[in-house]
Amino acid sequence: MAKANHRLNSFDQAAALYDSVKPMRGRHKDQDIRPIGDRRRKWERIVKISDDCYLLFDGNGAGDNVDFWTYSTPNQVSRADMLALAPVKWERDGANEYVTLRNGSGVNWTHSGRYDFLARTCPRSMCVEVTGGKQFIHNHGFDGEDKYYLPKSAYFPNGKTNWGQNMDGPAKDDNVYLRFKRDGWNIFELASPTFPEPTVRVDKESKAKWKPKLNALYEYACVMTPMLPLGDSTWLHNMKREQINHFGEADINRWAITPLDALEAGEGDIGFHHLALEFAVSTETYEWGTGTTFRIQTVKTKEDASGVRSLFNRWANQMFGFNYNTTKE
Repeated sequence: MAKANHRLNSFDQAAALYDSVKPMRGRHKDQDIRPIGDRRRKWERIVKISDDCYLLFDGNGAGDNVDFWTYSTPNQVSRADMLALAPVKWERDGANEYVTLRNGSGVNWTHSGRYDFLARTCPRSMCVEVTGGKQFIHNHGFDGEDKYYLPKSAYFPNGKTNWGQNMDGPAKDDNVYLRFKRDGWNIFELASPTFPEPTVRVDKESKAKWKPKLNALYEYACVMTPMLPLGDSTWLHNMKREQINHFGEADINRWAITPLDALEAGEGDIGFHHLALEFAVSTETYEWGTGTTFRIQTVKTKEDASGVRSLFNRWANQMFGFNYNTTKE
């Protein structure tokens, strides 16, 4: 299924695209589904709100009012939420034209589909950059000086995802978008507030209190994990099931025991063992001609050992909550 590449440069181009696409038939025949590319990728579509407003959707956002992925009752999305959360919005206000770009909803989620969609549908003078877990819009190309941070949104309509999962977040739209006014064929100027770029710092004071335990965990991992079959997917799957039974489902915050609890328990505790295993798996790397290896199992030089220790420090900062977000000064 080929992906659409519609780098629209004007409101008239958005209107023309909508008019050029025949609506889907079948189970969506009454929903005016107009794919912007391959009709098998019907979730990538253009929506007409009025003669002065068109929206481009990627099927992955909280603002889409059509359920493409499940046959359960989807979350109800209002017209206002569609307008707010669409990845791309083209508007005309008298003689002025505006394009608005929006990231995905879920500040701790990776929205790879959204980044890709924005790159294929933003105006031709703009570029999308994804680096360090952050997303940016470059106006006037990558070489231009206008680079704007595009945050992820914390807002979900009705406090739920499209498939009905309850989410914590603001009751109203948090208005994290970038809006540009069109001043010429390839000329756009920012017409909305900018957002400070976040950066991650380490709470060194808190981490220092755990230094003996962290050193013990690192030493345990270095001694124990080189002997384990980390490349055996079946073995790793069984270990993961054992880990979930012990800790709970961390990805949805259902902790039975936290990583700090296991770190405190120390060697001899099954949770401590699984922490070491989790770190070892995180050192996975791939090299052409060699395949998948784990850096903790291939230490031969002092430089190798130093590299693994650096990996451990970064892993520990995230695993045990020593990182905190701030903004660049």
